[in-house]
Amino acid sequence: MAPQDHEVVTVDAPSSDSARTEQPDGNTKQRRHWTVSLLLGAAVLVSLLVAAMVSKIGTGDEPTHVREHAPRSLAAANATFVGNPFHGQVFYKNPANQKSYDDSIATAKGKVKRNLLKMREVPSAYWIDVKAKIHGTSTSSLEGILADASSKATPELVTFIWYDLPNRDCHAK
Repeated sequence: MAPQDHEVVTVDAPSSDSARTEQPDGNTKQRRHWTVSLLLGAAVLVSLLVAAMVSKIGTGDEPTHVREHAPRSLAAANATFVGNPFHGQVFYKNPANQKSYDDSIATAKGKVKRNLLKMREVPSAYWIDVKAKIHGTSTSSLEGILADASSKATPELVTFIWYDLPNRDCHAK
């Protein structure tokens, strides 16, 4: 075989530094992942520390009350201690509901009658589920209930439940 002349071809390959800037290798990706995770963890930790400090310090508006033994039930809690805005309020008992109880009480006996008499005196919310219940003067309408409750010697607190609001209820039409 005869010796052949070989042509030399030079190929420019990127240096290792430029290869890293164009496409990060696995090591760089892993470092970046850990850096982001570490920063997020630090942010959560700082948030928790700030929340803990604020809860211990309070807002400064009122003194902090500390009880040795907190009550284990709502019945045992002092309403003024927990700042209940409804403490001392008289809740409205709808006469239309009480009339319904009266009809049942008239025919009941014994324990059932005693329970119905107690239930008659329990305030309840009034459901607004159709527009027709908004306007009117009777205690079967929102306006009538508000007028009746505010006409009392001590105005009474009324509870309404708005139901079937469009785009606010899974069964609304």
